[in-house]
Amino acid sequence: MRGIERLPEDVINRIAAGEVVQRPSAALKELLENSLDAGSTCIQVVVQDGGLELLQVTDDGHGIRFGDLPLLCERYATSKLRAFDELNNIRSFGFRGEALCSISYVARVTVTTMRHNDTVAWRCHYVDGRMQEEPKPCAGNPGTCIRAEKMFYNAAVRRRAFSRPSEECSRVEDVVSRYALAFPSVAFSCRRSDGSVAGVTKNCVCFPKDSNTLANIRQHWGGEVASRLCEVRCTGESPSEDNCTPESVLATSGPSGEGRFLITGYTSDITLASRKSYLCVFVNNRLVDSTAIRRALDAVYSGVLVRGNRPFTVLFVTVPPDRVDVNIHPTKHEVCLLDEEIIVSQLSECVQGALQASAARRQMDIRQIHSKAVMLGDRESQRSNQPMQPHSSTSPFNPLPTGARGGVAAVAPCSLVRVEPQRGALDAFVRRPKPTAEGNGDAPLRSESIEERAGGGGDAQVRSAGTGSSMESQDTATGGNFQVARTADDGKAPSGLTCAASSSPAVTTVTDAEASSGSGARGWSENQSTGTLSMTPVLLLDTTDEDGEEVEYTIEHFKKHRKEVQDVVSSVIDTAGVGVGCGASDYIAAEDNKAAASTGDAAVRMVEGADSAGSQEEAGFLLLTSVSTIVSNIRAGTSQTAQSLFQNLAYVGVLKGHLFFAQSGTTLYVVDSLRLVRHVVYQRIFLRWATPSLSAVPQLSFEEPIHLSDLLSFALQNDVQLPPSQKRADGGPGSLLSRLGRRLCNWRYMLQDYFAVEISADGHLIALPLSMGTSWPPPLRAVPLFIWRLAAEVPYNAGEIECFTAIARHIAETLYGVQLHSSWLPNVIKDGIRQDDVPPFCDAIRFGLLPCATNSTFFVPPCDALVDGTVQAVVSVDELYKVFERC
Repeated sequence: MRGIERLPEDVINRIAAGEVVQRPSAALKELLENSLDAGSTCIQVVVQDGGLELLQVTDDGHGIRFGDLPLLCERYATSKLRAFDELNNIRSFGFRGEALCSISYVARVTVTTMRHNDTVAWRCHYVDGRMQEEPKPCAGNPGTCIRAEKMFYNAAVRRRAFSRPSEECSRVEDVVSRYALAFPSVAFSCRRSDGSVAGVTKNCVCFPKDSNTLANIRQHWGGEVASRLCEVRCTGESPSEDNCTPESVLATSGPSGEGRFLITGYTSDITLASRKSYLCVFVNNRLVDSTAIRRALDAVYSGVLVRGNRPFTVLFVTVPPDRVDVNIHPTKHEVCLLDEEIIVSQLSECVQGALQASAARRQMDIRQIHSKAVMLGDRESQRSNQPMQPHSSTSPFNPLPTGARGGVAAVAPCSLVRVEPQRGALDAFVRRPKPTAEGNGDAPLRSESIEERAGGGGDAQVRSAGTGSSMESQDTATGGNFQVARTADDGKAPSGLTCAASSSPAVTTVTDAEASSGSGARGWSENQSTGTLSMTPVLLLDTTDEDGEEVEYTIEHFKKHRKEVQDVVSSVIDTAGVGVGCGASDYIAAEDNKAAASTGDAAVRMVEGADSAGSQEEAGFLLLTSVSTIVSNIRAGTSQTAQSLFQNLAYVGVLKGHLFFAQSGTTLYVVDSLRLVRHVVYQRIFLRWATPSLSAVPQLSFEEPIHLSDLLSFALQNDVQLPPSQKRADGGPGSLLSRLGRRLCNWRYMLQDYFAVEISADGHLIALPLSMGTSWPPPLRAVPLFIWRLAAEVPYNAGEIECFTAIARHIAETLYGVQLHSSWLPNVIKDGIRQDDVPPFCDAIRFGLLPCATNSTFFVPPCDALVDGTVQAVVSVDELYKVFERC
């Protein structure tokens, strides 16, 4: 038997390297943590053969000092720890100095680094923990690129054990996706390389910059998983303290940190159908495996899941740094929590409560399911009568041509659609300056807060019309709750709104003759460069008072007896054989005229017709003839070209202001978001009416309603300019504002039932429609002008078509189409809205505007959108191919 001998240094390091770097995904975990410690905002990963041939990580962090390069891959050389006591409060991922050393013992490592204040990058090679030669200057970008090649080239047994590179590549993608959940503000991408000289790569996973955890889950795992997640939040403090944040917990130490923790994240409800369990746990932003948490979740879900389904859970546990031991495992995938039993117990109760709350909110619309089943049945019947057509998975425009022998022919490179809408957009790779609270001298906007004129505060939140509870529209993808703070009104201006008028508004006047000719009929103008409001002349329609009591009584009467009116319509259609489009309308209108003869008010007859005029029976529900006419006109104004363009529209990135890039087929377009919003909102108002079994339109409701007189007065002072003849009218502006307020109060029932504009009997604005869901909220600055136009420029006494279209136009063009939300405008002081509740502009386009614009059920692209500047072609692959084909 041989005696005991000291092992050589190389043998010790190689044995230790086998513990730290067990497989390529373990090496990637160490490299990702180094990049995050360096303050990176964009991390790119390239792998070949699952990381065995190549594993490259590139970041834009602060880089490595030139003097630190010789010690970079030496064991126990680190910049993050100086004394053992510092381990109790360590915040960084690395602290041992083993990762790069271990990688250099099992692979050939090349490091290229450049600090932000350097003029050149430096490249050096490492083998067995030693730098092979002096660093050489080279071209590069700020940050660090670490390239590990031929992993386990000196460990033949372990290299042969990884016989399936695809499995290792899946593990690499899983590591990247998990860190993207914990650091949604960082852009992550992972690509596969084929190893050719051309360096062709295939995109595996990609997460945009400045996203959020739920959005990354939706992008990588799909909307089916994201829509069935419940938010989890529990703390070790008393339930009354809701201001607990990860930063406050990490700043706690000593006895005050005992029993203090914060758990946030998401877990699936009982309706998610998944055969594979998924658990992602981060403790103080460290990716770990926790057997105790896994067992606790399995115990909670074991009694509620059926059919072999498994849960999907993402948790972020934050504890004081001195109450967790991170030096447990060589790969640092395990930690020791001092209060583990308390944390696991609280987590089990929190998850159980979230599941119970989710089960209580479950609803099922039988009519909606039935209508979908009928539609699917019709589609299947049509497919059975048509021959099957081959479709391209890459080009939604052009189906793949078939070859002479029936096979699929190759697609020409100039016609190949190279876009994947589910992948990240260009915004992740663009650095934009942060908006400042005060604009510079060249800023075209001037901000004036109403809070300077009125004090107080309040909140408003999204709710479903008629129910008072938060509800998501069934046909739109909405975000979180949208809340806005407002100030108490003092009789001078509407509270909670921000004046963002032009710095030098072009105020002009018109003569009485010009006003009578209609030159000032539109009470606003759009600044094309900034999309803000400016003051323009306005011509009021007839604002004579209607008999408010009679109008209110008639509306209440017909709301109460609406079912009887519908029965009359059905009776006329079935028995008298009256035409659906005109005879029934004339018959009911005659009865309405008799009922309204005592008042002699045409407005009363119009309101009665709004609920009882001619109706059409489509798909088992009654539809007003006027609405049917409007819907027919909308659907007649489209073309196959417009439908194909919008059906395949994919977001690319924001250009400037309210313009953004989008791709359809092989063509790149510039889209004007404001113009597109006007088209979408206008059509959705009527196409929702034509679709049965839809929930009510969600509303932006104010907990403290705003008085109409304040809104009208603010609009008169800042947005509109009356002609001289109306200024000299009897009573002056005060009388005019009173008449406009009474007009809106008289028609409040129709506005609430049909357009989700809720006004109280005492003249307060209670709620506004969220026509595109919470992902695209209306700018509060446009509310005063919208209320003015709603009161002064709607022909309520005219026919239904004229009245309905005018209101819808005002909602689309004034409330939504004048300017962007203040959170998306540069150099503008923000409204009293919590910015966390308003999604970024790029997310609002991707998850709010484009889903609405590509939904063929609620948006029929008009031909005008192709010529009015809404969509403008920039370049196409076909044209570029003619120029660069030889390249």
